[in-house]
Amino acid sequence: MARPLKYMPRNAALPLVAAISLIILAGCAASTGTSSIAFPDSPPPPGPAPANLIALSMASYVTGDAAPIVETTLAPPDPEGTQVEVRLRDEAGSGAYIFDPGELTFSVGDSINFVIESETEFHTFTVEELDIDAASDAGESVEFNFKFDRAGTFQIVCIPHETQGMVGTITVQ
Repeated sequence: MARPLKYMPRNAALPLVAAISLIILAGCAASTGTSSIAFPDSPPPPGPAPANLIALSMASYVTGDAAPIVETTLAPPDPEGTQVEVRLRDEAGSGAYIFDPGELTFSVGDSINFVIESETEFHTFTVEELDIDAASDAGESVEFNFKFDRAGTFQIVCIPHETQGMVGTITVQ
């Protein structure tokens, strides 16, 4: 028959608890060394963004039209080109987003100096098939030249407002 366990006196329990605690702490301290898992080197951080993209991006964030902004190179105005103004309107905040005019017609060979003006918020004038991607912030005017070298009908979109109906067309004859 087994003997019943007797309680250990308090004086003996304290050193036993202290010894167990020290063993646990020593084990934890030993395991905090370097890991044996090898991690690949991280790539260097990207360089700073151009100031104009930061400004457009911040303005887009403030107006709630956060969208990726891609900088493209557009040709400067041609002194012999025909100037065409396109207003990127949001009807004073009514939610009716439009290009004014929304239908443009040109001939093959035309050299057009576009003047893109945003009314009260960030907009884009994007014609994907022609590689035109101009961005204009609230109250800003952007000018560039485009020479039409092929016939067709091309869709103009404002990337942040396409789903709200801000689309138009360029017809080249």
